[in-house]
Formats: sequence, C-alpha cells, structure tokens
Amino acid sequence: MWQEYGDIFKKLSTDSSVRAVVLSGAGDRAFTAGLDLMSTDEFTTFDKSADPARRALALRRFIKEFQDAIGSVESCEKPVIVVLHGISYGIAIDISSCADVRLCAADTMFSVKEVDIGIYPFSAYRLFRL
Repeated sequence: MWQEYGDIFKKLSTDSSVRAVVLSGAGDRAFTAGLDLMSTDEFTTFDKSADPARRALALRRFIKEFQDAIGSVESCEKPVIVVLHGISYGIAIDISSCADVRLCAADTMFSVKEVDIGIYPFSAYRLFRL
C-alpha cells in the first residue's frame, strides 16, 4: 500500500486539475493505527543466506523506498492538508509531519510505539535521510 501511496502523491503533484490535496482516514475509529511492526514480513524477507553486508544493503534500499513514498507528501507541489481523528499512531505522525497543514479532531490520540520497543521511528527520516 505504501508504494501506491507514493505513486498517488507523485501523480497529484503534477495533475493540473488538482489545486490542493486533503488526506483523511476512512471510518470513525482511526486515521491510522500505524504499521504492524511485529507481523510485517517486509522487514524480514531478505535473503537469510546472504552475507550481512548484502542483507544490510537490501534493508537500506527497502527503507529508503519506504521513506521516499511517505515523504512524497512533503515534495508534493500542491498544498497538502491532513485531517487527523481518533487513533493516529506511528505512521500518522510521519504523514502529518510532511503535510503543509494539519488539522486534528478533539478525539485525536497520538503515539509513537517504536520508542517502546527500542527501534528508530520512521518519522526521524526527515532529519537523517538514507
């Protein structure tokens, strides 16, 4: 999904019929519950038989592709407004940090769970791009 997300923002950026982008979550419960860090295979499907340097390079490429897709909001040529509500965990922080305008409903709850499990949050990619 995140690859399509990046592609959509690249297309919106150059579409002359688009004047602004409003991004919101569907449903009443959440904008996003964030990435499921414990069950995703994307972070662990690299060739286990490869040497550590090749595995690290594959992981670096994967992370850069992910960061570029999420960061496509920041590089969008149109104003991007993010409307947050309900649960807005993890990736919601990344997405909203890249937007031009952020609006939050009164029920919005924020959390960056990566901190609790001792990993580097993707939201820091704006400071330390690969």
